[in-house]
Order: sequence, then structure tokens, then C-alpha cells
Amino acid sequence: MNELLSFEFKKIAGKRFNMVVVLCSILLTAILFWLPVKQYIVLTLEGKQVQGREAISLEKKYENQYAGELTENKVKIDIEDYQALFENKENLSLDKDEKTLNKKAASRYLYPYIPYWKLINGVYLEPNIYDSNYTRIAKISTENGIEFYNTRIEKVKKMLNQTYCDSNYSEKEKNFWISRVEDTKEPIIFGYHAGWLLLFYCLELLLVAILAICICITPIFSGEYQSGADSLILATRYGKSKLIRAKVKAAFLFGTIIFALHVLVAIIILLSGFGTNGFSLPLQVLNATIPYNFTMLQAVVVCVITDFLVMFGMISLILLMSANMNSSLPTMAVALFILLLPMFFGYSETNGIWNHILTLLPATAMQPVWPDDYNCFVSYSVFGKIFDVVSIRIIVYVILPIICVPLAGVVFKRHQVK
Repeated sequence: MNELLSFEFKKIAGKRFNMVVVLCSILLTAILFWLPVKQYIVLTLEGKQVQGREAISLEKKYENQYAGELTENKVKIDIEDYQALFENKENLSLDKDEKTLNKKAASRYLYPYIPYWKLINGVYLEPNIYDSNYTRIAKISTENGIEFYNTRIEKVKKMLNQTYCDSNYSEKEKNFWISRVEDTKEPIIFGYHAGWLLLFYCLELLLVAILAICICITPIFSGEYQSGADSLILATRYGKSKLIRAKVKAAFLFGTIIFALHVLVAIIILLSGFGTNGFSLPLQVLNATIPYNFTMLQAVVVCVITDFLVMFGMISLILLMSANMNSSLPTMAVALFILLLPMFFGYSETNGIWNHILTLLPATAMQPVWPDDYNCFVSYSVFGKIFDVVSIRIIVYVILPIICVPLAGVVFKRHQVK
């Protein structure tokens, strides 16, 4: 680390206020990622609730009950075993018109194995239909085979061919997604994966880390304007060249180190509670129609890389705004607005363009698409070529620093000293 870079890095990292902000954000991140471990609830076969690590241990036992390759024959046998439960009157609820399992039977045969039955039942449901009682698999005929993998392809085709109020899929997009689903590995391998699923749901909480980093680096240029040091800096030999580069490098180095600490704290806490079991399972254990050919571990790596790029994108925006503004407060206000924008403006039911923009904003770009049916199939047409949302997010947040960082340097160089 050269002297200028070292000096600028220490200016950011050495501030007492910044230290407090970073420590608070790490503590908050640790709490947020510990809560799912502490509050995790599972029902025993007798219908009793257990919580925390005891629940996690029980979940591993339950999910491993159906672990292995989901071949057509295995799924057929499991569905037939499930359907046999409805032939025993002692298992049925008497207060409903259609055949459903009563509380005792559901606690013993359904609730403990919901991740598995949700996966199987979901394949046979029509798109956009929710079945909390998992009754679809109780009704399908197994006499001529179950066509599990063909059915999931047909479901994707139905979903892509539906008419939507915001935007519809083009023929290119339909072919793109159908090909992606067909390319996923078969048969799906099932097993315990609760820790990885919770990690996907919680990764967006790393927005706390980005917020802390933005607060710390906001004054990197505007602070020089406020203190009057800009007149001295710009008059020095390297004030318009090496010093600017040192400031930029220091900001990115600081952001990388702090964000990496948050990521490590988050992943270690969550996976130490839930375990790393299931890292090699395919994403399709979450939903058979997921069109991404990743394992759980690969998907987490993609998400973490995306989060790092979002953080770099926010740093580059902060640098540009800090170089343009004479005060740190407006810069911080704009950064907060950009970060928290999705909380103020949700997805539109009729405007597809807005939805595609919103999906790329920092807070939503940090949300993994895997757990959600709709987000999994968001795509963008760029110069006639189709890109999935995961790739577009990466491209956008790679381009953003390339544009913003040089502009920040130019603006600071041309700043009129008062």
C-alpha cells in the first residue's frame, strides 16, 4: 500500500464515528442472522412445537427421510403412499367437504415433510395457484405413470404463455426459458437444505453493511470542500491525479474489507446453526421449475458476488455525488433514497417497464430470485439477445463503477475553489 493510499484509507477507517458505525452494523447483522436460528420452529410427529437448535436437528431428520434421487418411480411410490393415507377414515377431517387430513394425521405424515411434499405437489399445480393443504397430489392418477419431469416442463410452458397485466413473454423469451429448464439436471436430488434456503431469504439483510459503508465514505470528496482543504489538495503536485486515485482506491478497499466482514459474520452464524448439509443439492429442491443450473453453494456464491457488485456500485455513486456536492448530508440523503427506494415504491400490477427497473435497484438486486416463481423468470432483451435477471444485475453493477468513478475524478479536478 503506497503512502497516499495508506493515508486516505486511515482517514476513512480511523475516524471514531466510522468505527462506531461499522461496529454497530456488524452487531446488527449478527443479530439479524442469529434470529432465524433462535426462532426456527418445527412440529414433532405429535404436533408439538420445538424451537431453535432442537428444531433444526429434527428438521434434518425429517428431510433426510426422503433424501436421494427423485426418479419417476420413487416419486410415483411416494405419491401412492401419500394417497393411501386418504383411504383410512381415521386420517380424514370430518368438518370439511373435500377429503383432507385431520390434524393428527397431518402432524404425523404431512407437516414434518412439507419441503418434500411442497416440491412434489408444486409440479402438478397450475401456475399461480397456491395449495396450502397439498391436495393436488392426492387426486392425480398414477396408473399410467406420473410424468413428473415432463409435467414440470409443461407447467413452465403454461406460465410463459399466460397473459399478464404488466408484460408478456416474447417468443424468444419463451424459448430461452424453456431451454434453460430443460437443461437443468435430472433427476433432482433431494435432501436437507434448510440452512441454504434461510440464507437466500436473509442475504438482502446485508443492505445494512452497504448503508454503513456509504455513511463512512460520504465525506471523501465533499468533506474536503467543507473543511476548505480542497484549495490545498488541488494546488499540490499530485492533487489532481494520484491523490484522487488514492481516494478512490481507499474507498473501494474500505468497502471490500467491511463488507467481507459482514458476509463472513452472516454466513458463519447462520450455517453454524443450520449446518452446511445440502451444499451440493440442486436449486430445484426449492422449486422444480427453477431455470438455473446451480447447486446451493454455487447459488450462494453468485448471490454474494452480486451483493459485492451492488456495494461497489453504491460506492461509485457516492464518490460521484460527493465530488458534486459541497456537503455530506445531501449525498447521504440521496444514497439512502436510492438504497431504500423499493420500500417506498413496490412492484406494479400493470407497468412491466417499472418492474424491470425496480428489480435492478440495490435493495431488490440483493434479493435472490430462486425462492420466487415470478422473479426466477424475469428476463431482459438487449440488442435482440435475451439475458436472465441474474446476469443483468451483474452487468449493471459492473458498468456502474466504470462510468461513475472516472466522472467523480473529473468533477473533483474541475471543482472551483472558493
